[in-house]
Amino acid sequence: MVTEYKEGEPLKPTGKAGKLIAPTAVESGPGTAWNNGAATYYGSTGKDSFQGSENDDIFLSNGSTKNQNPSSTDAEQEKFNGQSGHDVTVLPGLREDYKATMPRPVDYPAATAPVWEKADTLYGKVIALENIHTGESYLLNDVESVVFDKGDPFANPKQAIKNLPEKLESGAMDSASTQELFLQAQADLSPAEQRTAKVAATRECAQEIAGQYKMGMGADAMIEMGNNVATKLDQSGLNVDARKPPEPDQPVSNITQRAFGPSMKPSP
Repeated sequence: MVTEYKEGEPLKPTGKAGKLIAPTAVESGPGTAWNNGAATYYGSTGKDSFQGSENDDIFLSNGSTKNQNPSSTDAEQEKFNGQSGHDVTVLPGLREDYKATMPRPVDYPAATAPVWEKADTLYGKVIALENIHTGESYLLNDVESVVFDKGDPFANPKQAIKNLPEKLESGAMDSASTQELFLQAQADLSPAEQRTAKVAATRECAQEIAGQYKMGMGADAMIEMGNNVATKLDQSGLNVDARKPPEPDQPVSNITQRAFGPSMKPSP
């Protein structure tokens, strides 16, 4: 039974959420699960891959993928996997610093991922964000909200879980739903590009990519193969317009409810 956090109550960690924090910044966790039902994860100073819990999560990006060539096809990304629950990712800077883009076919979960047991499309559930000034890149899978810290990051996970609502209410930080950001990215596509993007988000595409993968395949070869798979499935007449993506998870805890924000739209 999840206990909802109430203002003024002390926060008490109730256990580890997720797995992994590495000082080498390869993968981040474990998070701390608090008695308000949310968990916090804190990134390191490099590229991270965050694996969320079954409940609500707040991911604090502290990574730095900006020392790279942003035009590179295999540019590093911080990756956030919400898994389930209403999840929030806190990114550095202003909302206008970021451009939302469609994920590539190879950016979607592998064909063996449990998410495919419940869905045949993840269109709208995965979004890529790129900082237009620094080239930093982020891939969000099944994360419902993004918070922009306006250059004043949280010092630690406990500060985030306590102060996130007031930061949003005061305007010190901004919040946007990932669906809103996704719709902005979609608007930049032609009808043909939208269809290809929908094909890339299907179970069939994930399965075909898995079947064509070869051990030792480099990033460039993987990306080219994924694009070719999506194109061929598109040409096969796969009916993607009739598919409905899964609905966003609704928040359990007070913190993520308020991070979602009264002005945010829970569905497109």
